[in-house]
Amino acid sequence: RGGAIKNTAMAAAATLPAPPDPTASSIRPLAAQLRNEGRHEEALRTIGRHLRASSSSASALNAAARLCNELALSSMREGEGEGYSLDAAFEYLQVSLGMRGTTRELQAVSLNNLSIFYSRTAQPQRALRCLLQARRRSGAPRRRGPRRGAAEGSEDDIRVHVALNLTAVLADLGRHREALEMAHEAVEDLRRDAVERGEAPQASLLSAAYHNLAVQQERLGAARGHVLSYRAAIQAARRCGEEPHRGGGPPLITSRPLTARRCG
Repeated sequence: RGGAIKNTAMAAAATLPAPPDPTASSIRPLAAQLRNEGRHEEALRTIGRHLRASSSSASALNAAARLCNELALSSMREGEGEGYSLDAAFEYLQVSLGMRGTTRELQAVSLNNLSIFYSRTAQPQRALRCLLQARRRSGAPRRRGPRRGAAEGSEDDIRVHVALNLTAVLADLGRHREALEMAHEAVEDLRRDAVERGEAPQASLLSAAYHNLAVQQERLGAARGHVLSYRAAIQAARRCGEEPHRGGGPPLITSRPLTARRCG
């Protein structure tokens, strides 16, 4: 899949002339405009020129990987007009993952978002493989103390996103007890991280985590546990000003690269 443009950005980095201003902030508006117009190959070439101009430095690679993830997430949103394209989202994420030298955290973000693509195209086994790789890159659940060098609201959020999506994919595969364990882990991680930071848990993620937990508890016949979890999900969603998830299954959570929505 995507052999024609899969490596466009990296190839362009070696062949196209450098633009006068190669900073990530300067190419983001142009790349976003090209994506909005459905000109995905040109967006990738724009990223390639940025990499060439910066000699593919570590900071440039990380900036390009973040941008690829942003473009991929936008491309996967229905209602995006000409910019909507699951195939293009796949290519953006493949380019991001092909950039050698990006942080493990960004690799986990890309793999998590790639799992969304596979889930939406009815490929749950591939989605599961992506999430297991993302889990290894984002690290094991923390049991005490903050991680050294972890940016607040970034690494921990990615780990929780992966746990939430593992819940959804495992449930799709009929592995409900494992899904229940992942849902418990997501709730526990969110609450523990909030205590360590001295602030309320992220309400949007907490709502999704409790909803996932409730779905699996109900599926496995928990007497009242699922009712309490549904209530907790609704309360968290309202604190964040969002509508509670009303679907029949766990929601899939995309990862914004190295950013966190905070509400609570």
